[in-house]
Amino acid sequence: MKASSLQPSCVPWSGDEELENASCKKTSIDEMQKQSLALSGLSFSELESQLVQNMHSSTKVLASLQRFVRNNLEVKRSANYKCKKTDNPDIILDVLDLHRDHEEIVVQCLKTLRILARKENKEQNTELASEGSNVLLNICFEARNVSSLSSTSCVPALVDLLSQHDNKQVLVAALGALHSISFKDVGKKMIVETNAIEKLCPLLKEKNKKVKKKAIGTIHNLSSELCVVQIINNLQQIPSIIDLLEDTNPSIASSAAGCLQNLSRDDRARDVIQKNEGPARLTNLIFSTDNTMGQVSSIGALVNILGPDAQQDEMKKKALKKILSMCLLVGQLKSLSSDVENMTLEFSSHLQHDDIS
Repeated sequence: MKASSLQPSCVPWSGDEELENASCKKTSIDEMQKQSLALSGLSFSELESQLVQNMHSSTKVLASLQRFVRNNLEVKRSANYKCKKTDNPDIILDVLDLHRDHEEIVVQCLKTLRILARKENKEQNTELASEGSNVLLNICFEARNVSSLSSTSCVPALVDLLSQHDNKQVLVAALGALHSISFKDVGKKMIVETNAIEKLCPLLKEKNKKVKKKAIGTIHNLSSELCVVQIINNLQQIPSIIDLLEDTNPSIASSAAGCLQNLSRDDRARDVIQKNEGPARLTNLIFSTDNTMGQVSSIGALVNILGPDAQQDEMKKKALKKILSMCLLVGQLKSLSSDVENMTLEFSSHLQHDDIS
């Protein structure tokens, strides 16, 4: 019987396995580097350098801003938040000014300003709040830019600034931006949803004329919404608005009259206006000043308050409005007649003086 010979199996060597392992290790290292980069984020100084270099390239500007926002949006991952260096927002303001028609760049700039404002630097936050509010004011003069704010936290941030009663510069800037935003329907909705009315109404009693003017102007715009009318009434702020009819600033008085015109569409609000001498003060505004806007709004408010229900007798309501308008015209003619009489007397006096000499 022939013994079987056992020969060791010979497996040829291949470097594929080691190459694969090396590749896996390299991939792992690359991933770790990417994660490390993501955690470190992009510093503001790096962003500033990139923006200066590529200022006129909207594509590169947008890419740099998006990267900064993406890597610094979360506080825990934000390299900018950890850096104690004070950031100068001027470059962001320059970008906003240059690319104000580029909606996505505007949004990313606003998000960047919001990120910069998180640092515990009170002076910097005040400067950013004021500058940012002024930027929003200018941007929102273009109605189409207002809708772009819906994807940012800018409106809630502006409303939060209304609590800074001690810093009139920030307060006026924030009110100016909100006033500008409130001209657009989508802007009104955003402001109302932040419960801004509760913070705006107390500002009607501010001594600072600029604060008072922007506050009543914003409330006037918002009062076209029925829900706002109800909020103002529930807050018992109608008497404060009536008091502003006698303000010496024509813009404040006319905004108050316009606000009362909107408020007087509501039955409950009409009753409150009547109980607080609203009709008498509105009438006084019509005949005692040359504030045309205030006079027109006062007439509209009186028609709503004193006129019969439109569905019951539209003709009577139109007649009342016509009578009030005619009264206004008579008042203006009387004022004009008085001016002409004074001019005639002054001219006669000059003639007599010339004859004597």
